[in-house]
Amino acid sequence: MPPWCSEQQRCVWNLARQHCGGRETSTLRSISMGFNTSANGKSFVIGLEYPNLLVSVLKSIAGDQPSVGADLQHRSHAWGSAFAAMKTAIEGHMRGIVGGVTTLPDHPFAFAGVDSSPAPSKAVESMCRVVELLGVSHFGASGTVECCAHLTRLFKSLCQGDSEDTIPLVGFSGLMFAALEDRGLAAAAAAGHYDIRNLLTYSAVCGIGLDTVPIPHDTTPEQIARLACDCGAMAFRLNKPLTVRLFPAPKLQAGDTTAFESDDLCNCSVFAVP
Repeated sequence: MPPWCSEQQRCVWNLARQHCGGRETSTLRSISMGFNTSANGKSFVIGLEYPNLLVSVLKSIAGDQPSVGADLQHRSHAWGSAFAAMKTAIEGHMRGIVGGVTTLPDHPFAFAGVDSSPAPSKAVESMCRVVELLGVSHFGASGTVECCAHLTRLFKSLCQGDSEDTIPLVGFSGLMFAALEDRGLAAAAAAGHYDIRNLLTYSAVCGIGLDTVPIPHDTTPEQIARLACDCGAMAFRLNKPLTVRLFPAPKLQAGDTTAFESDDLCNCSVFAVP
């Protein structure tokens, strides 16, 4: 927690952490919290980092098989069971955390909701691994779009319904692909399994647009503007938020590898800008 946080904010944060045993749990890696103190009132939202949980559930279902749903003839049933199991596992954590923080007394912050996105991090399993465990040979192969669409539907359905224990979802609440924050995505880029146009395509059925994408240092402002316009057109047409967060890499060309020293960033191949 930042040093400027109040004691009440620290209490909310610590209670949420206690539910998953802190940052070192094997399935729910960490919890992030955002606090709002604007004129709209003091509120907080929760974000979860749980790719490990998804991988754990899918490995358990797959057993001695390499994936769930590789057999197209029986995939509908296999995916139905897999997505139901992932939903149950995620919702169990979400309800436990939210139930704790919303009953904490004597703090001025109102709970505003959960961003149900499985936040990426170099410290956790890659979402590419989740895609592979659902029967796609590798991220970027045929079937990736369908798989991403089903995962997005899962994340947007969490803790929803007509019951009293519905939890409001905020933010993207969907599947996020951040090239510099996911080791699997970085490896897939180096292998040539996808490019910047593929990321735009996947954004049609999930988030987040073009996020933390390294591009050549000599990419022109006009090229960047056209990419932003393409992403903006998709966001407008699909009526959902998408972002453009590009990292021009000094002295690097397409295909070169970045050399970031940040603990939060993976190193990744630089993407060509068509």
